[in-house]
Amino acid sequence: MEEKRFIFILALVSIFVVASHFLKLETTTTSAVMEKYTIEVTSSSCDLTEEGYNTCVNVKWDAPEGYYVKVFIPGGESLSETPKFYTKEFTYCQQTDKDLIKRIANIYLHNEKGKWVKFIKGYKIEC
Repeated sequence: MEEKRFIFILALVSIFVVASHFLKLETTTTSAVMEKYTIEVTSSSCDLTEEGYNTCVNVKWDAPEGYYVKVFIPGGESLSETPKFYTKEFTYCQQTDKDLIKRIANIYLHNEKGKWVKFIKGYKIEC
């Protein structure tokens, strides 16, 4: 009985390996997010206004020509609406809601094809 189970499992694994080869199935990896370019938040600020908070981040990065950075701060503009920054150092500010307790920023480095290759997730901005 054990021998039949072993042969069955071996057959299933073999079928999967052959199918994945012919169907070109690949496992997802995070290698695209691990490119060795630098990106860092050098400072941030958060000032209360009548409309909400004026939330800012200063970003410095280094990557090849054609790459760009986008910043998303929840409670403000959507990522698709934020500008692309091609300069290697910049300050990005936006108005955010008063209701949010925590202020964070997500900074995305994109390659020339628009695919993000590195990011800083959840950078805490002190208010």
